[in-house]
Amino acid sequence: MTGSMPSRHRAIATPRITDYAPLVRMLDSSIPLAEREALFEQMRAKADAGDTASQYLVGSLYREGDRVADSPVPVDLNKAQLYLSNAATHGHLYAMAKMSELSLQTDHLQSAMDWAQIFAYYVQRGGAQSEAFTSYTRELLGRISAKHDYQKQNQLTLSDLNAFIGEHSADIRAGLAVNRQIAVLPHNPFLEVNHHYAKPVSGFADFIIAFKSDGTVESVWLLDGTPTLSLANTLKASVEKLAVAPDPDRPRRYAWLAYSYDDVECPQCVLEYKRTNH
Repeated sequence: MTGSMPSRHRAIATPRITDYAPLVRMLDSSIPLAEREALFEQMRAKADAGDTASQYLVGSLYREGDRVADSPVPVDLNKAQLYLSNAATHGHLYAMAKMSELSLQTDHLQSAMDWAQIFAYYVQRGGAQSEAFTSYTRELLGRISAKHDYQKQNQLTLSDLNAFIGEHSADIRAGLAVNRQIAVLPHNPFLEVNHHYAKPVSGFADFIIAFKSDGTVESVWLLDGTPTLSLANTLKASVEKLAVAPDPDRPRRYAWLAYSYDDVECPQCVLEYKRTNH
């Protein structure tokens, strides 16, 4: 992939050019609502049948609901948790982070810390991917510890982490291998919490991208932003400059892309956060 990518904005999943056309139609407000709802039900049926990618997308859509432009899906945090937890236990890395965010949002603080440590476990030695998540992981743990008596619950979190890995390791390893997300650690690195953390200006966002035959971007749709949509919106201009290899035989191709941002070189993110929260 080519394009203008700031040093602290990184693609953290290789876009797969595949059949995302139904998802794009689902987000197209010019399509009758009944048809768009039917397309979502088809995606949910795939998720219910065990398709991990569909579980992640359905859970993400339920998490944001109509806060995403033109989404026909209502906010439903219980359903978001159901689908994202299934995706997470089958090796979807970003679903693990979103499970922590959901738990924090609903004040299930021990669960939030457990999922944050599970997420950290699977990215700590992920090479470039781990680097992309460094600031976000630090801030996520800090936001949880601001509400959670971390020291008292430290042993419980470690126990939960070990139990989770013991139960789900095989499925997660298989899922990570298929998705080529990261290398799985052979042992248990439990992260200590740094209580001196910045406001959340790091995270990642999910986009669906339509590429033209010449490989340049035609359109971009934001699906979800972690931890906030407002921060994710700052990335859209960078995503619009990406490119893939030309393919004259295909007038339009679609891809899903997770894109990271952190707090080192992102003044726009800081400004957007302040605007949203004051």
